[in-house]
Amino acid sequence: MTTAETHLVNGVVTDSITVNDRGLRYGDGCFETMAIHNGRIPMWQRHMTRLFDSCHRLAFHCQFNADDLAREADSLIRNREQGILRLTVTRGSGGKGYASDPSDTANRIMSLLSARLYTKDYSEKGIDVCLCKTRLSENTALAGMKHLNRLEQVLARNEWTDEYAEGLLCDQRGNVIEGTITNLFLVHNGEVITPKLNRCGVAGVMRAELLDRMHSRGLSVKEMDIGIDLLRAGQEGFLSNAVVGIWPIATIDGKAFSIGATTRMLQQELETIFSVN
Repeated sequence: MTTAETHLVNGVVTDSITVNDRGLRYGDGCFETMAIHNGRIPMWQRHMTRLFDSCHRLAFHCQFNADDLAREADSLIRNREQGILRLTVTRGSGGKGYASDPSDTANRIMSLLSARLYTKDYSEKGIDVCLCKTRLSENTALAGMKHLNRLEQVLARNEWTDEYAEGLLCDQRGNVIEGTITNLFLVHNGEVITPKLNRCGVAGVMRAELLDRMHSRGLSVKEMDIGIDLLRAGQEGFLSNAVVGIWPIATIDGKAFSIGATTRMLQQELETIFSVN
């Protein structure tokens, strides 16, 4: 299914914004990428919590709230069976150089996009993954945030063409942090482990959902540093985000992984998120 793209800028239908916008000039902003299922957005509240937390951390002056965004989203996604809704918030367009104008108000851009349909084989049979040469920079002020500075991910994604479905990035210390668009989970010796994101990386909405569900089921889950040796020692692994759900890992640089019971159980759990009307 194809969907014509529609954009709202501060609630108005348009596909343009001033060239002085700080998101364009400096990457001074944050964003959410949300899946549309049967005219609704799963985990909407989690997306809003992360978005407004990021705006607070960046000291944005927002003259809108979650109810405003919900109304605008509903106007775009109503009667849409599937698609992607992207919400971008920038600091605005004021200031001189890097110095911002404290009286400036944030701009919001809500975009209804066509869904990128990934093959079902990714979820059923797993994906081949590579380790990227590009390293993530460490910055505790931005760690966990989905900010607009995505150049590291762009460089990493351009390291391969179609032989892999995803690539993993390490930090400057050699710890595996995340995929270019996903978060990482491994099953090792009966315990689920996922990288700590206190120095860099994106704290994914789906990651948070899965952590809560695993904790509620009494699974042993640990956030920790994951080096290359530990990565390769994992028996089972999967990647997640709010659009694709869960992709089991079939191989990492040729090393085979099993698609085990934990991955399949969590995939079944997610059906309750994506199937609610």
